[in-house]
Amino acid sequence: MRYILNIPEPEQVEEEPQAIEEAQDHKEEFEEKKNEILEELTKIEKKKYNFRKIYGNLINAVTRMT
Repeated sequence: MRYILNIPEPEQVEEEPQAIEEAQDHKEEFEEKKNEILEELTKIEKKKYNFRKIYGNLINAVTRMT
């Protein structure tokens, strides 16, 4: 009957806090990696913006020269 209702065995209930701690550790690792990736994306966006700015200035300078 336990299997039909999906009721955990008593041993599984005792292990649950450890599983919660492991899940929290994985969540913290995920958050750290996510933040690192977001920082890298921010750096790339800044470089892209600077490139467009410099390229635009270069085009304007060349246009004025002609």
